[in-house]
Amino acid sequence: MSSWLRTAKTGALATGISLGKKALQRSLAKKLVEMRGIPTKFAQIKALSISEEAEIWKESLTEIEPLPLEVIQTIISHTRSELTKELTFLEGEKVLPASIGQVHKVRGKSGELFALKVRYPEIEKQLSSDLDLMGLAGKLFSMLKEGFSFQEYSNFIQNQLMTEIDYTIEAKAQIEFQKFFQTEKKIIIPKIQPEYCFKDVLCQSWVDSETFESFCETATTAEQIELSDLIARFYFLSFFHFGIIHTDPNPGNFGVQRNPNGIHLVVYDFGSVFHLTNSEKISLWGLLENQFENKKDDFHFLERLGFQLETLKAIREKLPAYLSVLFEPFLSQTRFRLNNWNRKARCADILGEHKLQFMISAPARLFPILRGFQGLFHWCNQMSGDLWLGNLVFETKLMLANELRDTFPNAKLEKQALSQTLRMEVKRNGVTTVSLSLPRHSIEQLTELLEPDLREKIEATGTDLKAIQKRAREAGYKPMELFSWKEEGKDVRVFLE
Repeated sequence: MSSWLRTAKTGALATGISLGKKALQRSLAKKLVEMRGIPTKFAQIKALSISEEAEIWKESLTEIEPLPLEVIQTIISHTRSELTKELTFLEGEKVLPASIGQVHKVRGKSGELFALKVRYPEIEKQLSSDLDLMGLAGKLFSMLKEGFSFQEYSNFIQNQLMTEIDYTIEAKAQIEFQKFFQTEKKIIIPKIQPEYCFKDVLCQSWVDSETFESFCETATTAEQIELSDLIARFYFLSFFHFGIIHTDPNPGNFGVQRNPNGIHLVVYDFGSVFHLTNSEKISLWGLLENQFENKKDDFHFLERLGFQLETLKAIREKLPAYLSVLFEPFLSQTRFRLNNWNRKARCADILGEHKLQFMISAPARLFPILRGFQGLFHWCNQMSGDLWLGNLVFETKLMLANELRDTFPNAKLEKQALSQTLRMEVKRNGVTTVSLSLPRHSIEQLTELLEPDLREKIEATGTDLKAIQKRAREAGYKPMELFSWKEEGKDVRVFLE
């Protein structure tokens, strides 16, 4: 298919999916995914999104037709003719097609089983064509959003994709991951077979596992929590200890083993990984740690991460509140219920008309970091619905304390703008009888915290608790009075302090 025809077809299918009814959406999504390359990458991202169309994209990805075996064998023979003699394709085994290549189960000459990933022919040309379409969309967005330059994103994504299609680079990354996680006995990374790895062919040991979806159908609550904690551990260690992140969280890249000594997480496919510089790793950790007490100026960390500070100035006063919401799952002293996060609505309320300002000011290198976080939150939510990182956060705080202090010696915040606690006080005849302090984010569970009869009394006074929550967000969670009332010698006051 010619470049212009592929671009036109991609645009037509994408438009039909956004406008059509569900039956048509399913049909068009399948056709778009079958184009492979960036359209399939796009579908993988959409399948993990929180949207009505996520299931449609998920279904389309499971229906990709693999290339015929004859085509794959031709590719292998061109790469190295001896491979067709040394590796035997197993009949009746399911082929696993993806965006850039497909995986076959093969047997080596000594009887060992391998997973052989073979790159699609012409995929490099297809990616170049797809990037032209993405560049056009980016230029249109740049004209609408002042301060956003798509060229940086376009160049970065192009470099990432061109790296991903070179399987020798993927093999190297997988070896690095396996070496780092070798002490984590419940995190399994298949062993690379370097003698069978080339630019368009990758070979690794075959590791059996069941899919996350299959696991969830029969797993006990305890097993789901155990897997959720392993997923959290894998991502957290990757971010803040290893410094290399797995950035392709689609379902085919993970599996589960149930062994006598518990649940094991299997991680596949290391084509899409991102190497943090040490400065980025420390800055990202500093930004996270600062949300506990807000003693330092977040601008220092964001500048080191590559954010445009001039663009961020429009939301500087609201930034502490915004960041506290983004990092909230890491700050919890108990298992954090992800369904209670309500991140999107809260962040939109905090920034108001400037809700895109943070992302507009972000560097292109933030994109794979966000993909890593998306994988962490999505899969923990799918498994147990919650996230627990308390011990890891504590260990990392001790481990990086000296380096963080040396990297940011002058990042002290001049003025504290963010409240720290939600306070509830009850006085009888001027004497305090109840004084309760809760974490600031407890305001988002205000209706659940109040006893039903007390909530009814409050609402009977005309107090709208949802409106109060929204007002607190819009004020950036600054210290403020929320509501108060009097009855029968009792004064009740609720405020952020």
